[in-house]
Amino acid sequence: MMDKVWGPANMEIQELSDLESELKVFVAKHKNVRQNTRKLHEDLRVHVLEQMTEIEGLCQNAENNQKAIKHLETRLNEETAKRPAIDDLSAKVQVLEAENESLKNFTKESSEKETLAKKELSEKHARYMAELADKLKKS
Repeated sequence: MMDKVWGPANMEIQELSDLESELKVFVAKHKNVRQNTRKLHEDLRVHVLEQMTEIEGLCQNAENNQKAIKHLETRLNEETAKRPAIDDLSAKVQVLEAENESLKNFTKESSEKETLAKKELSEKHARYMAELADKLKKS
């Protein structure tokens, strides 16, 4: 009757043995999964820390680049402020061109006057020489 209610005795031992084997396999798999999970978690943590370090470096580089750009802009503005404006230079060029043209005209007029004066002096000299030659002939 006992076999009917509980089943054969060796069957229970077999079930317990199978259960124990399955439990050992489960524990071994679970241990392996936990080790893999820890390893993955550690790898992920290391990767995140590396990424954070890289991001911090990139942020620092970006900040340094912005500072350098602002410094260069300041220097450029200072250098630009030191130089005369293009309009000022253009006005100076126009004044110099006008002065140059005026000097050319003055030189041309002076040359013409000088040439005319030389011609008059030459004619006057020729007349005096002719008069002197006439006086010498008469005397």
